[in-house]
Amino acid sequence: MSDRLTDRLWTWLLVPATAALLVSSLTLSRHAYTGLSVQDGRIVAVEPRSPGARAGLMPGDRLSPAGARRRPDPLAPGPEQTAAPGAPVLLTLERGGWRGPVWLAPEPLPPGERRLLAIQLVIATGFLLIAGWVWSERRDRLTRVFLLLGLSFAGMLAPPPAGLSHGWQLTYELLFTAAQLLVGPLFLHFFALFPEPAAQPRTRVWVRLAYGAALVLMLAYLGVVIDAGAGSGGGIALLTPLGIAANALFGLGIVGGLITFAVSFVRTADADARRRLRVAFFGTLLGMLPVTALIAWHRLAPAAAVPFERWSIAALLMVPGSFGWAIAVHRVFDFRVALRAAAALIAGTIVVAAVFAGGEWLAATWWPALGAGVSGASLALLVLAASFAGPLRALVHTFGERVVPIADEIALASWSPSEAATRSGDGARLLQEACEAITRALRLDGCAAVRREGAAARIAATTGARLMPSVGAGFFEAAARWAAPREVHATDYAAEDRDTLELAGVHWTLAIPGAPSPAAFLLGHRLAGGWLDRHEARDLEQLAQHLAVALENVELRREARSHGALEKELRDAQHVQLKRLPRRTPVYPTLDCAAVTYATESVGGDYYDFIEVGPRDFTLAVGDAAGHGVAAALVLAGVQSRFRDEAQRARHPAELLEALNRDLVALEQPEKFMGLLCARIDVSNAVMRFANAGITPPLVRRADGRHETLTESGLLLGVSPLARYTVSGVELDAGDVVVVSTDGLSEASRGGDMFGEEGIRAVLDAHAHRRASDVVEELVAAVRAWADGPLDDLTVVVLKQLTRPASRSRAARSALKTGAKASDTTE
Repeated sequence: MSDRLTDRLWTWLLVPATAALLVSSLTLSRHAYTGLSVQDGRIVAVEPRSPGARAGLMPGDRLSPAGARRRPDPLAPGPEQTAAPGAPVLLTLERGGWRGPVWLAPEPLPPGERRLLAIQLVIATGFLLIAGWVWSERRDRLTRVFLLLGLSFAGMLAPPPAGLSHGWQLTYELLFTAAQLLVGPLFLHFFALFPEPAAQPRTRVWVRLAYGAALVLMLAYLGVVIDAGAGSGGGIALLTPLGIAANALFGLGIVGGLITFAVSFVRTADADARRRLRVAFFGTLLGMLPVTALIAWHRLAPAAAVPFERWSIAALLMVPGSFGWAIAVHRVFDFRVALRAAAALIAGTIVVAAVFAGGEWLAATWWPALGAGVSGASLALLVLAASFAGPLRALVHTFGERVVPIADEIALASWSPSEAATRSGDGARLLQEACEAITRALRLDGCAAVRREGAAARIAATTGARLMPSVGAGFFEAAARWAAPREVHATDYAAEDRDTLELAGVHWTLAIPGAPSPAAFLLGHRLAGGWLDRHEARDLEQLAQHLAVALENVELRREARSHGALEKELRDAQHVQLKRLPRRTPVYPTLDCAAVTYATESVGGDYYDFIEVGPRDFTLAVGDAAGHGVAAALVLAGVQSRFRDEAQRARHPAELLEALNRDLVALEQPEKFMGLLCARIDVSNAVMRFANAGITPPLVRRADGRHETLTESGLLLGVSPLARYTVSGVELDAGDVVVVSTDGLSEASRGGDMFGEEGIRAVLDAHAHRRASDVVEELVAAVRAWADGPLDDLTVVVLKQLTRPASRSRAARSALKTGAKASDTTE
């Protein structure tokens, strides 16, 4: 499962939490006031002059529905809690060994009680707000636990929904119980990961034990519920020990988390981290100690009242607030950004206060039912605003930007180099500008850009503190595995590189993907601490991508300038090479000729030539120099000039090849060899005599469909001064077609399979009846359609005999050299 999909699934946890708080706020007016405090089904306190006091109820009494011998659902609230305002309810009272009926007449919530529940809901909403906001800023293992912890606290603190059906009420109570059981393990788990997910690995065993204990207790609660639903009731006796175990798990989780946090705080040597831990540490102590003390006190003395105890839950907001500061609010150490954050916070506080005060005013001045409903609706609006505060972070940020503009603020995602740097052709200048932008935007103490040159790494740009680590060449391959910035301690760099980077003060590394030469940024420490939220990480990733494109453009500009003269020379050479090819093929009434050559580069190593040596005779050459480009073209140029001289003097093709071979061998450069076929065409008698120095054997397709491969061949030119070549001949008749080509035709590949002689024969069978030029075009089209990659240099010459010679004497036929070994294949 991808990280993005996983993050979306975690984000969806905000939906049921928001729904629960919405139901709680909208049903706030349905809560009834009884004045009873109930724990484990037993009354522990009765407020004077309350409906419970008027009903004669006392601490220690136990209430159950009228006519029921026991409460059927131990997790569901008692009947005194589900009663509606103004609707008396008949209950069964258990006092000592006596059981009897009692009427309880609940009243609407007094303004003070309703206001306390509203404040309680606002605090739960604050947990939802902070959890969602931190999750929108940063997403990793630490913030996942923080999200669950915030949602669990929100579920615990929110007033229970009123007026739900039995099924929904049971579902809510199960979720509420799960939240209570998970708070302790989540608290311990959070501090096992804080301040960074890689920290405190030794507490992993304790975290797993805590989660295991929570699971066992939850299963035990479910067992009691199932047992009670079946009518047995035997498991109800387990509620008290289960409650003690749940409170013990909560307390141990809180204490264990605080101890783990204290250890981290004491051991931290970095000043920035210690400052951040100090804020979170004292915020946690001030937030958790009052609530933990109250829970312990009420376990020891359930009926004892503590002044302002209901308001103590407000202190809990200091816990997620301080950690929200530590995890996400790192940029507020810049005064201007702090002012912007304060403006957004003040605006949000004014809106919250106005909505809450409006609901309270309506509740106080209009008739109670409508006024209480409007108050609940105003709280529902606050819940919705809190749930969307994280996802709508961008809008809040935009509001802050408009209220407090910062003139020199840099948006990393939209950064682009200056026009002067782009036109300079200097990649180091681009890297310098990017380093300066990153340093200003993130308030770093330093930034450096490092590039690989050969087997070494070189610092190409630096700003602020001089980060000058010496890393190995393998660093770039390791850095390129991540597109986003990575903390040095969390990477898998070579141990030597990692130690070098940390000693040099490098906190993050950021690869520049797709740069012409491997490159990366080395980012120092932030003045606000070692955190990057996910938006900043994404902006850095986009900056690196933009920079890679800019570096590639600069490199292309530089290469264009440095190679401009060479490209012009190559274009001139190409023009000269094309002019040296025959302007036309020989034209005879009885023989149709066509030829073509293609080069993979500006100049190539393939060529063909026609030299007319008589009114009805010409010499044909088809050559293929070793290699490609300029080197092959230079070899070809010398052979081409020499061929035209020797073609007039040589008595036969073999003598011509031997003369060219001596010239190439005399160069004493064995790599400059060449394949060449030389043929003398007697047009009058329709005879082709040829000698082959290593190119692809010519093919003959007879008019009756037979194919012949002219396999007689010798050594490549330029390999050995002792090379000798023989002349072979072939007699043509009307409709016969000869194909002479270089290996670029037959060796064109598709998935490892070559076009080959079979492909050439297939084209000839389909198009032998057409003109020679058409056959050439079909061969080239077929090989291009076949190949799945770029073609090699390619030359094709096609000769088609149009008529049978007027006379062909026996002497002429016996004069042919028949030593050639031909392979005949009948299609």
